[in-house]
Amino acid sequence: MTAPDLPPRLADLIAERLGLSASGPHRNILARALTKLAAAIGTEPDQLAEALRARSLSSDEWQALIGVLTVGETRFLRQRTWFEQIEHNVLAPLVASRARLDRKHLRIWCAGCSTGEEPYTVAMILRRLIADPGSWSINILATDIRREAIATAIGGVYPDHQFRELDEGLMARFCRPAGDRRYSVETELLQMVRFELGNLADVAAVGPHYDGGPYDLIICRNVLMYMIPEMQRRIATRLCGALAEEGWIAVSAAEAVAEWFRPLAPVNAGEAILFCNKKSELHHAIKPPRSTKIEVALHWKEPPPPEEPRSTQSGRIPAEPRSLDQIRSLADVGRLDEAAELCREFVRQDNMNGQAAILLAAIQIEVGDYNSALQSARRAVYLEPSSVAALNLLAGALLNLGHTERARRAFAASERLAEDLAAATTPNDPAAQANGAFVDEMDHANGA
Repeated sequence: MTAPDLPPRLADLIAERLGLSASGPHRNILARALTKLAAAIGTEPDQLAEALRARSLSSDEWQALIGVLTVGETRFLRQRTWFEQIEHNVLAPLVASRARLDRKHLRIWCAGCSTGEEPYTVAMILRRLIADPGSWSINILATDIRREAIATAIGGVYPDHQFRELDEGLMARFCRPAGDRRYSVETELLQMVRFELGNLADVAAVGPHYDGGPYDLIICRNVLMYMIPEMQRRIATRLCGALAEEGWIAVSAAEAVAEWFRPLAPVNAGEAILFCNKKSELHHAIKPPRSTKIEVALHWKEPPPPEEPRSTQSGRIPAEPRSLDQIRSLADVGRLDEAAELCREFVRQDNMNGQAAILLAAIQIEVGDYNSALQSARRAVYLEPSSVAALNLLAGALLNLGHTERARRAFAASERLAEDLAAATTPNDPAAQANGAFVDEMDHANGA
């Protein structure tokens, strides 16, 4: 059965106020919710746009609609490796630098925080990193468009399954039982985070005026991927404008579109995709943490100078491609066209090498050749079914080509796989095999 189309004026209003698309697989649920909503306020569905236009986003009617349109899935330390990379590559260096300079202040913004588990996780990391918190000024702002989510976040009480990624040490230090299989975060964390109702699509709600100044870190993960294309670019531009001179933006892999965040420099730290406001800062320690199992397609730390190709007696360059490490080194110093050609030659001579397909897709995305990147990423997923990097590159290529829904599915598959790897699954597990079949499923669905 085909999902019903919404009245055009209502779809336009949702895009205007929220930046969200009213299309996609949730249209049936949305249509039913709108019918109930129209009846509740005494109007017809095709007149609902006019009724909603006169109401604020904090009204019960808009909040009911937002609850259908948005995804609130979250938990503490969701995707442990992602947070480990944020800690190693952003928070720990920031804390060390500020302590050394005696500039003990940090401003962080978690945009689209849902029910608060993400900003509280950031607070936990900072409490572990900072030995003398009383001498620091730490401001963590967390915003979300859902009134109910903000109320839950302020309360700081959650069912036990939301803590399933935390080990016993973190639970004992930062959480306390609240009865009925629920836990509350400790007061020290509650005092570190300020929650506010905020709409990213609202010009007045975005900017460095929060907390009195620009942000050292902005986390906006799994938010932009649900926006309409023009709103994605607008919000990314606003986030860049709210960043401190040497600040960072962290997004999900499916949202890592370099064009959105220019002139920030992209940083691939493994599973975490970062954008830095000062490229000279990229060389301090960008690397995945010790415990990560995620492949890094491009290394953004300063590599050694690439070896020049050896010439033959006739002066010609040998035909065989260089090693993948040499090709990565070329890409790292900006010789992307040369790296892409050598990587294509490598793939031609070793067409079953999954790591080569991953590297080629990463280079092609960086130079903006998204159609080629899509084909390379598909091959990478086929050859490396247990590679999160391959799925992330597939999601990035799809997103850049405007295939938003398919990009969401690819990114969801990468999240599932990352969680399976963190749980020490093997490449032969059903979950990894299911991800290996992901490209075949997409090709079948799209007639490829």
